[in-house]
Amino acid sequence: MTNKEFQGTEIAKVLGSIYGSMIILAAVMLFLSSLFSGLNIDIQVRVFTLFWLIAFMISLLGAELARNLHKSGFGMIGFLGFLVLNYFLVVFLMAVYADMLDPTVGSTAIGMTLVYVVVAAIGYIASVLWVLRDWLKSRGN
Repeated sequence: MTNKEFQGTEIAKVLGSIYGSMIILAAVMLFLSSLFSGLNIDIQVRVFTLFWLIAFMISLLGAELARNLHKSGFGMIGFLGFLVLNYFLVVFLMAVYADMLDPTVGSTAIGMTLVYVVVAAIGYIASVLWVLRDWLKSRGN
């Protein structure tokens, strides 16, 4: 194993641990959402905004982790499967969280979830194109 390959696997380990921690944080916030639903509407919106930012961090870390795993020898199908799994995991977490909030906050939460869906899809498409370009370059050599 060369030094560059070793460095890639070490980066993937660090990204994987941060990614796992963010998933646990999102799960804890989802578990505590019943407590947040009884609070003031302004606080509910702020908590959902925090959850929304955590969802974006999970998406960014997941995309970078998938790219590093692909560099370390993860196949193209595994890379795409990981991205799709990550995307749906976060979308469903946000949908469940938005559903648990007060109905007066629901329209804001659903709108923010839709913004996430569109922006994350664009980011994932860019990540797939980037990895596909690198993969085609490596196959051409």
